[in-house]
Amino acid sequence: MKKTEQSFPDMPIGIKGKSSEANYVVIGCNGFSISLVHFKSNSVLVKVGDQITVGQKVGLIGDSGFTDGPHLHIMAFRVNLSNERTPVPLPITFNGKYYYRGDNFTN
Repeated sequence: MKKTEQSFPDMPIGIKGKSSEANYVVIGCNGFSISLVHFKSNSVLVKVGDQITVGQKVGLIGDSGFTDGPHLHIMAFRVNLSNERTPVPLPITFNGKYYYRGDNFTN
């Protein structure tokens, strides 16, 4: 795992916090990264340097950051070589299905 933050409090449902105060995990994956955002405060179960395996629990879904309800934001990206601060989003599928922004996934 590359980066994590879990110290920000959950916001009350319906109250949006600051985007800079979201709890997250960033996992490195052979040339790209996966960002998971909005974890519950102090619920992240992995630390920087850990190897993450398929199906491993990494934390609890929360309501931290700029959101008005608990959910998990997932983004696959690679670094923009001309501007390392700008991620380039990549398509991602679950069980062979591509999900669009706002789609729901249940397991």
